[in-house]
Order: sequence, then C-alpha cells, then structure tokens
Amino acid sequence: MDEEKWDEALRLAAEEVDGDRHEPTDHAWLSAHMMNLLFEVGRVSEARALADRIVSQSDPGDDVTLRAIRASAAWLIFSTAEIGAREGQRDSFLTFSDNVMAWWRQQSLSYGLADALTKNFRLRVQDRTRRWSVEDVAAARLWSASATGQLAADYSAYRSALRQAAMYRVTQAANDRASLGSALASLRLSGDVESLKLVAQWLETNGPAEVMADWVEATVPAHWCHSLARSTLELWRRAGDFLSSDSAHSAVSECLRILEDTPSFVARVSPTFIVRLYVVDALTGLVRACGKEGRRAIMAHVCAMPDVGDGVLENSYGRLVSRMGPFVEMEMGEWTGLSGAISRQSGQGLSASLAELAGTDEAMSSMMARAEEGDDDALGAIGDVRQLTEKAARSAIERHSSRLAGAVASARAHSYGFGGHDSGRTVALLNFHWPTLARWDELIETLVEPQVSGEDKRGAARFIASHFREYPANVQERFRSIAPAFLEDAELPDHGWMAGREKGASMLTLAVASGALSRTEVARLVAQSVTGGKQLRSDSARLIEAATLGGDVLAWTVLLGDPDPEVRSGAAACIAESAERQPEALALAALERAAGDPGILAPLTIAIRLHAFRDRGAEWPLPILEKLGAHRSAAVRLAAAVGRTV
Repeated sequence: MDEEKWDEALRLAAEEVDGDRHEPTDHAWLSAHMMNLLFEVGRVSEARALADRIVSQSDPGDDVTLRAIRASAAWLIFSTAEIGAREGQRDSFLTFSDNVMAWWRQQSLSYGLADALTKNFRLRVQDRTRRWSVEDVAAARLWSASATGQLAADYSAYRSALRQAAMYRVTQAANDRASLGSALASLRLSGDVESLKLVAQWLETNGPAEVMADWVEATVPAHWCHSLARSTLELWRRAGDFLSSDSAHSAVSECLRILEDTPSFVARVSPTFIVRLYVVDALTGLVRACGKEGRRAIMAHVCAMPDVGDGVLENSYGRLVSRMGPFVEMEMGEWTGLSGAISRQSGQGLSASLAELAGTDEAMSSMMARAEEGDDDALGAIGDVRQLTEKAARSAIERHSSRLAGAVASARAHSYGFGGHDSGRTVALLNFHWPTLARWDELIETLVEPQVSGEDKRGAARFIASHFREYPANVQERFRSIAPAFLEDAELPDHGWMAGREKGASMLTLAVASGALSRTEVARLVAQSVTGGKQLRSDSARLIEAATLGGDVLAWTVLLGDPDPEVRSGAAACIAESAERQPEALALAALERAAGDPGILAPLTIAIRLHAFRDRGAEWPLPILEKLGAHRSAAVRLAAAVGRTV
C-alpha cells in the first residue's frame, strides 16, 4: 500500500472515530484500530493521544471487549513512552492487561503449543499409531489466539501468536506449496525477522524454489509501515534472487529512494533498526535479479556517495560492490565515476572492492602496494595470487603463518575466535603457488593440534588434498608421515564455537590423498563418512574421490539423494569433474538430476563447472546449461551465463 492509500484509509477511519453515531464499546473498538494505524505510519503522538482517550473512559464494568481494548491502548502508551517515563506507567499497564480475553488467549496458546509439542515428540520417536482427527488442534488454537488479539486491537499479542502459528505450520507443511506459502506470509506479517532469516536460508538450499519466489514477489510493491519494514528489507536481502526482473527493479528503486531521503522514511516508519544498513543489504540481495538498469542505478548511487568511513556500513557497501563483479565485462561501460569513488572512500574494504571492480592498472597498482604492506583486503582485490609481487606474497605468507601460530597457542589455552580470513587455506594456497617462499611448520602444527577447531582446519585440508599430487615430493612426504595424526584428530569432538560437533571428513580426505593408508583403512573411512553425521557426509564426496576404490560416480549419485543440501552439492561437484574426464551416461544422467535439485546449491555448483567445461570446448554441458539458464534463482542463471557468482 503506497502512502496515498495509507492516508485515504486513515481519513476514512478518522471519519468513523470522530463521529458520535456509535455505542461506547464500538467507538472504543474503532478508536483502538485507528490508534494502531496511526502508529504504523509514524504518527506516534496522535496514536498516543487516541490511546489516552480510550484508557480514560469510565470503568467498563463487565464489558469484556472494552476491557481488552483498554489493555491494548495501555500497552501502546507504555511501549512508546521514553524509557525513563515507563516506570510510572507500569502499574497501570499491568492492571489493564489482567482481563478475561488475555486469559482466554493465553489458554488457547498453551493448548495449541502443547499439541504441537506432542506431535513433534511422536515424530521423533517414529510413532506409527493410526489416529483420526477432524482438525489440526495446534493450528486451530494458535490461529484463535492470533485472531482474538487482532479483534481486540492488541496487535502485539496478535503478532506474537501469529509468529507461533506460522512457525508451527512451516514445520507441518513439508513441500505443500499452498500451506507453506500461507505460513510464510504469516511469518512476515508477524515481524519475526530472525525466524524469517532461517526460513529463507532453508528454502534457498532445500526448496521448493516456487514457494520462495511467491513469498518474495508478494512484497513488491512494498508496504512501508512500522511492523513490516524490517521484514520486507530482510526478505529482499535473503530472497531477492527469486524476484522477477521487473519486481527486483522496482525494489531497487524503492531502496534508492529511501537512501536518498532517509529522514522521511524514518518519520513514516519509526524504525527500530539502522535504516541505511538494512537498505544496503537489501540492495545486495537484489543485484543479480534487477537487470542492467537497476545495477546502473545502484552503481550511480555508490559512485556519487560521500565517504562512509570504516564501520559496519562500509562492510555492507563492500558486499554490495563485490556482488557487481560478475557483471563487469557486460556492463562496466555504463558505470561512471569509479575512480573518484575509490579515492573518496577511506575504508580499506570498500576501496578495495571498488578497485577490484575497476580493474585498471592504476587501481591494481595501488592494491599491490597495499598488499605489500600487509592489507588483506587489497590481497583479495588482486585475486589471482600468481599476479602478486614477491614482496606481497612473502608478506602474506608471513602474516598468516603468524596468525596460525597465534591460533594454535590460543586453542591450547582454550580460547577461540570466529570469523575473519581463513589463514590456513590462505597459507596453503600461497605455499602452492610460491614454493620458494613456502612456510609449512605453522600450518602443519595447526592441522595436527587436536585443540584447534575443525573449522580452522577444513579450508586448508581440502585445498591440500585436492592438489596433493602437484606439491613437491618433500612436502608430500611430510604430510604422509603425519597422516596417522589426522585420523586421531578426526575421532575427537570439535572445539571452539563448534564444540561437541563432529569435525567432518576433510582431515580424513587429506590422510587418504597422502597415500599413507592401506586400502582396508581407506574403505573403512569411506563407509564411516557416508553413514555418519551431516558434516561427515558433506565431506564424503571428496573422500570417495581421494579413495579411488572404484564406482565413484555411482556412489556420488546415491549421495544426490541425501537430505542435506551441502552433501548433494559436494556430490554434484565431483560428478561434474568426473564427467569432464569421461562423460559417461550415468554421470550425465546424475547431472540432469542435480540440475533439478529443489534447492540452489547443487545447481549453482554444477553451473559454475559446466560453464568452464564449455569454455574449454566441451559440447555435452550445453543442454544442462540451457536448463540451468531458466532456473528460478538469478544466482544460478548468472553462473550458467558467466561461470561465476558472488
């Protein structure tokens, strides 16, 4: 609903409220809904004044409806008051909240949640008892609780119950498109952004894609009001790839309008979040779907904006600029002002992202100088480590090796961090391409130290295993000699922020790739990984490849049916690489199956690889790439077209 329609709705509501033709209870009911409408569009002082009038009415006696309406008005007064003023209003709010309708609503919630818990318990223990029921008790009671809240104009209670009803229906809907779509719409209306993030991530990787597309399409045009603004922006960030080009372009225009006039948006919505941060993140999610005109408008904004400093907003803009990378060759000529933007931005991350996008000799020379001085953002902007100067390569190896040594010392003291650059993989990569500068001691110490988190080992172990035969003989022998330590490490639970979880099979894959294990030991590890937990199964495709026991394509095809999308993606990658060597019928059929995966991970994985094979002259990938080019996700379509995505 645009601003004009909001204003028209408020005008009509005001005519009803200002009149005197309604009974006191009816008038209070209309006033309470009017109060909430005013609050939704930022007219907080008017909403509070109307709430004061409702609360100050004479004692409602036994009128259950009026008592509930007064409670909703009391909540609005309390929740919109300055923090320091709430103390004096607390007792009044609690008194009004103790009413029959609130009690009844709580009973409905309790009954519904108890039934939901019982159903989940029966599912967990695989109860096969046949039961007959004429209604879904949990869904009915949770809906009843939300409905009574809405009817009483208690929109806080309404959204709380709606959130719980939506979460329950998501768990029950499975792949029923209609039921799932209805549940997702309710979840967005509830304003539960954290649950919305989780569901969007789950749908993106597990599907069905059609439900994701329907969900996000319903947000365009946007309904900018207090309770929906944040969830709308978050959904654009998480699911923008599933918008149609026209809808995505419209959403981009909305975001840019907000950035150009943020005060007006703040006045209209009264947001409880950092507006520019959420809007820039939303733009990042819209880049791939919005079309050339939308991306040109985004880059015009980025190149014209003043310095944003080096805080969280800079990080968000850096991600936005990086998302533009795959479109450089096709659209770079329409982006003006990049060189000025690079010099204007003081933040290292954003300036590096802009320099990488520009790709000029001047920009790359500047990044090389920064890389030589130890700037990891500049190192990332250069990209191909083979293009580094010897000084920059040595600086990066020494810096990240020192970080590995520090991480080992911290882990032994049971101190762990998270996030940041993957120093293990960085050292493995640089050692591979710069063997004369290689430093192995710190990396090997990291890999064999049992207290180091598996997450800190996984990137390095995977890279070394995949390139093992290309390393010098003396390096291969060093890893071969410590292979037993890798097996012992894999048997231990993880540490750090992944404490208690399995470490996965990346270290096992490295041990197998080293050639230090017997075929019997290798076979045991393969059986262990494909039947293990999520992380073990996720790493199992590469373990099967390293094992060379035969029947690889068949084993990977079986993994395409795994319930975890990361397992399916890993198997799809191995099948694609096997097909390049020998495009046999089973491999091609398996790739067709992977291209139709309900999530995006497997299609995205094979799109990137098949595009590379096509560029090398292979024709067999063409039918599959054509299919991927029509995928619902803009990320998959982009990968099929240009061979990469960000």
